[in-house]
Amino acid sequence: MKIISHPHATAQCRVYLNLNFPDSEIIAANSTAEAVRKLREAEADTAAVGTKIAAELYGLDILESDIEDNKDNKTRFVIVSNFIAPKTGNDKTSIVCFLKKDKPGSLFNILKEFAERGINLTRLESRPAKKDLGDYVFMIDMEGHVHDKTIYEALESLRDKVYLVKLLGSYPSWNN
Repeated sequence: MKIISHPHATAQCRVYLNLNFPDSEIIAANSTAEAVRKLREAEADTAAVGTKIAAELYGLDILESDIEDNKDNKTRFVIVSNFIAPKTGNDKTSIVCFLKKDKPGSLFNILKEFAERGINLTRLESRPAKKDLGDYVFMIDMEGHVHDKTIYEALESLRDKVYLVKLLGSYPSWNN
């Protein structure tokens, strides 16, 4: 048996998968929607962990619902646009930093740019860059808007310290 899904989804359903499909091969997909789409062309001994909406969209039957290990899991969804939302005064900005080379102090040098400017980080997550072993990218959410002087200056300063700073966007914060 093969099971296709995004690694976060399989991690959030590990207990269920281990109990019900202990010898299955887990195949990584870029998203749960992609996993469900791929299932349409997959071999007969394949399943996918995905959403009910994706199952409906691709005309597939749901074998089992509510398979997550923790019923309180929260998955983050975003609205995607091709413009930067205007400042509201209660904003967040999300970026991804790609390192030039992994070495001691790399993360410190990134965080220092925000600390020196009094910018509050609300999320910091590292992920393998999937290039070489030990290469990581850092996903960072912060309070403030890219058009705020301190945020802009921090991002510009980071560009000298890392391989690439990718601005994912600035948007109104849901937290008051």
